[in-house]
Amino acid sequence: MKKMTTYLFVIFMGMFWVFRIIVAFCYNLGINFPVMPIDLTYEIVLLFLTLVAMVLVVKRSMFGAIIYLLRKWTIFWNKYIPSYNF
Repeated sequence: MKKMTTYLFVIFMGMFWVFRIIVAFCYNLGINFPVMPIDLTYEIVLLFLTLVAMVLVVKRSMFGAIIYLLRKWTIFWNKYIPSYNF
């Protein structure tokens, strides 16, 4: 059962990864899309970081889950709370 939930979680991660690729592609071509990336370079780095996290999650490494969580956190933190600095 653990293996099945892991693959379901990776499929869920993959769906969001494809969505972020579409967002970056539309931003690069100048197409109006409801979701805008923070920065194109930042978005590309996060896309590659997500690939590494997906591989580590399949291997059942806690480090992969932490990388993915921090990746999602940085996107939402910069979008909704931009004035707060550490």
